[in-house]
Amino acid sequence: MRARSGLVTGVLVAGLVAGAPVAAGAAVTNPPVGVGASGIGTATAVCPQGTLVYGTGGNSRRGVRAVVPDSQLRRVTVTAADPAAAVTAYALCGGPAAAPRLVAAGGQGSSATVACPDGTTLSGTGGAASGFLTGIAPNLDLGTVTVTGTGGSTRAYGICGDFPNLLLVKVSSPYDAESPKVATADCPIGMDLFNGSATVKDGGNIIALGAALNFAADSVTATGWDVSPGLARWSVTAFATCG
Repeated sequence: MRARSGLVTGVLVAGLVAGAPVAAGAAVTNPPVGVGASGIGTATAVCPQGTLVYGTGGNSRRGVRAVVPDSQLRRVTVTAADPAAAVTAYALCGGPAAAPRLVAAGGQGSSATVACPDGTTLSGTGGAASGFLTGIAPNLDLGTVTVTGTGGSTRAYGICGDFPNLLLVKVSSPYDAESPKVATADCPIGMDLFNGSATVKDGGNIIALGAALNFAADSVTATGWDVSPGLARWSVTAFATCG
């Protein structure tokens, strides 16, 4: 949790109260424990013993192919689009009382969407593409996540559970032809970061998109690079899920 003052401006914030109450005695780890791991080509962030993945993030200057929580919600593996590129994986981890569960859907095509079961809230996201990811975008009511990418196939992952009072903060860069582009989404003062992701609007030649998580500042920074800067306009958007 950040201990700083100031105003959040130019930010779209949506709040959600989970459709079902948290079971008696249940408690979400607050703040979630942030774990980061770096590597070349691939990196895996592993949650501390006794905790589960609440949220994810992944970053590489050469683009990201996949941000995937494992089926047991113990780790997050991030794969760079370039196997020789540096990559960072992020996991935000908490106790089992929130009953987080993983949902996934995908197939052929440039986008895939998965929805949380009724009565649960989306706390974390993930995605994979056979080429490279161009977006992992939770919707504003934190009920679904849509993944976009190149290469012909995509897969969306959602982490859903009993997470009351989560907020989604969405911040976009200017929509123009400049490159690179950066957008940072900060959790409101007094709230903690649960998940980070990013997406690109237009700009078909974007080859790199990542979401770098700052655990100390409870913020998410999306960065995109256009391989052939020119007249085409585009933008990046950062998403921070906060609680």
